[in-house]
Amino acid sequence: MAVKFIKKAPPIPETIQTSAGNVVYTRADIERGQNTWQSIGGMQQGSIWGHGSYLAPDWSADWLHREALELLSLIASDEIVSEFSSDEQLLEMYKVSLRHEIRKNTYDPHTGNVIVSPNRALAMRISSPALH
Repeated sequence: MAVKFIKKAPPIPETIQTSAGNVVYTRADIERGQNTWQSIGGMQQGSIWGHGSYLAPDWSADWLHREALELLSLIASDEIVSEFSSDEQLLEMYKVSLRHEIRKNTYDPHTGNVIVSPNRALAMRISSPALH
């Protein structure tokens, strides 16, 4: 069973970087975070990717939620406000942009890199106390 879990586990990227090549995280950063999480008993206090989330928070969902809120705010601040759109319509347009950006898989298995937009990189930095 363990072999199946290892084969199905998401890959750890070599870097997460912007399209301009600015590095947000390295593999070492991710592994250091994993080690910290494991050293404080994080596996007994929550879960990643939903496993065990009946008993405690799912930390991956928490991270994605915080990142999505920051990214939505950044997308909204970048948009040109149209005099022909209501606030409701604008919010829906921003949400569509958010879904497109956050769901798109930009992992390149050949290089091991994930490429994100500058706004998504900024949202990651704002969402992560470790990057401040």
